[in-house]
Amino acid sequence: FQALARPRDLRATSYTGLGAMATEDEAIAGTQETLGKLISKPKMTEKYLKKPPFRFLHDIVMEVTRSTSFAQGLYSTEECDAAQLSDKAAKVEFLNKAIAVTSFS
Repeated sequence: FQALARPRDLRATSYTGLGAMATEDEAIAGTQETLGKLISKPKMTEKYLKKPPFRFLHDIVMEVTRSTSFAQGLYSTEECDAAQLSDKAAKVEFLNKAIAVTSFS
């Protein structure tokens, strides 16, 4: 799973469903449009979507889980509290779980 933690180039991701490659601005707008409708917190600001801090990503995962029950039970009580994930290895493990459950669904 270590390779899953590497950042991806947003330009190589298709958001149109037609195979066309999205620009960074299109990817941000697509995320704001889709994920922004699903959850109200945290706000999908351009600043955080361009370079998301761990806490922002953690809050998104936890809010999606809370609002949809997707991946319910995947995270331990400690992992549900971002303050408990203080070292890099714990943060990477949290993100790897999110990537894995999303890619397998």
